[in-house]
Amino acid sequence: MAKGYYLVVGDETTCGGVITEGEPTHTIMGRAVAREQDRITCGKHPGTYIIVGHIPGDTILGRKFAGSLHSTSNCPCKARFIPSMMNDAYELIGSPTSGQSSIAPSFTETSESPPDVTPVFAKSCLREKGCTDAGTEGEPHRNFGKMGFYQTIPPSPTSPTDNNEVDQRAQTARRKPVETEPDVKTPWYKRVLGRTSAAPAAVVVPVSTGAGLAALEQAGIQGMRFVGGNLMTAGRWMVGSSPVGAAIMGMMPGTLNEGETDLLDKLKLENIAKNGGSAPTRVRFRWVDSGNGRLKAEGYHMSAEGGLDRVPVRKMTLNVFTGNYEFWEDGAAGPTILWTPNDPGFKAPSNTGNNDGPIIRTTITVLPMPEADETGEHSTTLPMPEEKDFRDYILIHPLLDLPPLYIYLSKNPDTPIWTKTKRLEPVSNAYEHWVKHGHEFSDQPFNNAKEYVESTHDFVNNPPEGTLTKTRPNGDELFYHPQLNTFAVKTKDGVPKTMFKPSDKMGYWNKQ
Repeated sequence: MAKGYYLVVGDETTCGGVITEGEPTHTIMGRAVAREQDRITCGKHPGTYIIVGHIPGDTILGRKFAGSLHSTSNCPCKARFIPSMMNDAYELIGSPTSGQSSIAPSFTETSESPPDVTPVFAKSCLREKGCTDAGTEGEPHRNFGKMGFYQTIPPSPTSPTDNNEVDQRAQTARRKPVETEPDVKTPWYKRVLGRTSAAPAAVVVPVSTGAGLAALEQAGIQGMRFVGGNLMTAGRWMVGSSPVGAAIMGMMPGTLNEGETDLLDKLKLENIAKNGGSAPTRVRFRWVDSGNGRLKAEGYHMSAEGGLDRVPVRKMTLNVFTGNYEFWEDGAAGPTILWTPNDPGFKAPSNTGNNDGPIIRTTITVLPMPEADETGEHSTTLPMPEEKDFRDYILIHPLLDLPPLYIYLSKNPDTPIWTKTKRLEPVSNAYEHWVKHGHEFSDQPFNNAKEYVESTHDFVNNPPEGTLTKTRPNGDELFYHPQLNTFAVKTKDGVPKTMFKPSDKMGYWNKQ
């Protein structure tokens, strides 16, 4: 009778990776219990992976426990786990060792027990109650909820640069009283989210009106304007550190139904956000180039087995100095998305005849993800997207009446693939770095310069757990992972400069 052990955050894999995510409400010796689909790292390959396989029977918030006998990593190594909690065991026959588990009830199952349902953020309305499976056929995005689209407003060409004028404008804005609405008995989102043509109603918020337009623009904050769809929220959305006109945001609200057990409610999502976790969903969207320089939205069905069904959940926080609610992406130098109940004064330019906005379709067809062996005409969504291709989040707003929002942002298409030198353009420079250093990565051989460049981008933009960082006086960011012995540099603008394996390892890092 084989004995297995429960896994917790911090347990290592046989390839040197580590479990980085668990359920914070269920712990063993203060460490969160790991579940199937929780995130892990790999000791040999950069990036984030998930736990596959589970102990049959017991669930926690709709997810099954991970165990040393049943679970493995989905990293290229297919590694197993090394348990550290040897006092919390279970037996392979289907019930935990008597008296040893402090977190699980019983594995005993009967034919009368209803099947386990994994609560998700969003599912298709074609799925009946008690079913949160992913779709297998193309279906319209409205089966998952309403959607709205926003685009950045270019900065005003006449923005004042004098600090005194900026401060005076900000002070004037702070003295402006908050507008209220006479009828506030009905939650405002029930009056607003259903509208398709009317302007959104004001929302009563007990905060200051925030900094003025000049102060916001001086800080690199741009306003966003509604450009299509049938979802428009109250307040004003803004974006930080974005190239002019490049940031596009799509959004979809979470369920407004009370007591829906198939869908994660706001309280559960808030608990996930507190721990920087992620939530399962049965649909994800991203922005892609339509082929003519304009962006279009694509949607995908997301199954639990595919490994891409989890979206980061983050809570917006109030900046008491500006009165704005902010969301910061991990590692960002400033806020990514901002929201204010007031109108900062951003003015959309008049129609110049340029057709550079996103392509807004009445219907976005959500397609199933292709199987790994699908090619050619048998695949509907090739090339198959990876986790790094998505830039989406579930945002929780502190205001009680605002439902959780799923947003997906465009990526900056202007980021060069590599730095250039006086002698070499970015492509040639990247090629020379691959020729010089590509062979050093015997644990992850690169077949060409493109694979080397993509791996470098992934390493500096999504550094694996345990990566050390430094910043040079010129703004260059340095990264070093001792276990992988991988060193890389990117500029302050996010452009990779190099990636290699130093011969003297930690000694090289200490000299930087």
